[in-house]
Amino acid sequence: MVALSYESLDSITGVNYDPANGIHPKMVASSMRSRDRNSTQRISFQGDASLPFSGILHVQATVQDPTNSNVWFDVVEMQVDDEGGTWSVEIDGEFASLRVVCKKDNYWAATKSNVGATIGTSGDFTINGITVNVAAGDNLTAVANKINATAGISAAGITADIFTTGALRIRTNNGAYLVLSDGTNNPLNAMGFVVPATVKAGRISAINMLR
Repeated sequence: MVALSYESLDSITGVNYDPANGIHPKMVASSMRSRDRNSTQRISFQGDASLPFSGILHVQATVQDPTNSNVWFDVVEMQVDDEGGTWSVEIDGEFASLRVVCKKDNYWAATKSNVGATIGTSGDFTINGITVNVAAGDNLTAVANKINATAGISAAGITADIFTTGALRIRTNNGAYLVLSDGTNNPLNAMGFVVPATVKAGRISAINMLR
């Protein structure tokens, strides 16, 4: 009888793949000649309800001897938004090893506006102390463009975009705190942001695999 293997791939509380600084995620063996004798691997993720996770994760695989310097390739990309619950992904293929990677710029502190909001009057607000000016009639796309064009925003690792639902999303790409404060005429509040706010990056408390 072939024994099952219950593997832990640790947790994610920040970027776990940064070769320049010697940071690499845990890898586990995975092969259609592994203990359960099939090519299917199920990976589960447990978010932290008190610190929901936002960012991009990649499940990567290699077909090389794990004792050597391996060539890794992406097999799954997950764009995760404000997730504090559980989910899973199933992979079918013959691989030597698997790992879950959160790359540089993919670990976020993020928050979103209401869908379809507009600016009623001109005003300003700050993101991590950087002032952004908006005008009456600006829609969310215009506000996102103005945030991204503001001096110092890119250097601070801050990005604004329109989320798939149509909401304005503001995030730090490096996991640093996102600090929002309203200024003249409270445009953040008008868009549905809860302010003042200090938004923290999230956590995936456990990643597990059955093979």
